Amino acid sequence: MPFIHIKTSHKLDEGQINLLKDKIFDTIDIIKGKTRDMLMVHIEDNQKMFYQGKNDATLIDVMVAGKADTEDFIKHCEVITKIFCDVSGARSKTVYIKYGQMPYCGLDGRLKM
Repeated sequence: MPFIHIKTSHKLDEGQINLLKDKIFDTIDIIKGKTRDMLMVHIEDNQKMFYQGKNDATLIDVMVAGKADTEDFIKHCEVITKIFCDVSGARSKTVYIKYGQMPYCGLDGRLKM
């Protein structure tokens, strides 16, 4: 199960949130073996987040069950940064993306490996 959690200081309207969600869902197949059918996205806008002393920061946390190729993460990072900046107006220098891999993940009461 991939999970993408976006926390940002930027205030997004409903149209931006829906566009961002749709575009994020379209990126997940960049990571081999991951599909939109299993993707979960959480967007938190208008957060009190500071970078270089300014309320101008975004953290995108991408977690995938199992393993993924570094090259897939590199491409995904480029694409998701551009999408977020295009939709929100954020500067790419203020967008951090954290990637993680989970060896175990539970779904429907069952542990997946």
